[in-house]
Amino acid sequence: MATFDFGDSPPGLNLSESRTVGNSVVAIILFVLSGVFVALRLFTRLKLKQEQLGCDDYLIIAGLALNAGNLACCIVGWWPIAGQSLDLADAA
Repeated sequence: MATFDFGDSPPGLNLSESRTVGNSVVAIILFVLSGVFVALRLFTRLKLKQEQLGCDDYLIIAGLALNAGNLACCIVGWWPIAGQSLDLADAA
């Protein structure tokens, strides 16, 4: 395995601290907000205007589903074991 020495880190920069919890919280908040706005759009379209859903509505729902997948990846990446290198050579 190759290792590189890039020198010392800049003063005041702690490379051991992690921001994954804060990033996950922001991702969850943005997902909830996007879900609320999509729900409001669908409610307006179906109940208030009493119109059929259009192609743009289905694309927004698909985008929300992709956003949910992104959120799942963010949360799974936050777990302590995820993202760590597993050295399989030691297991043999």
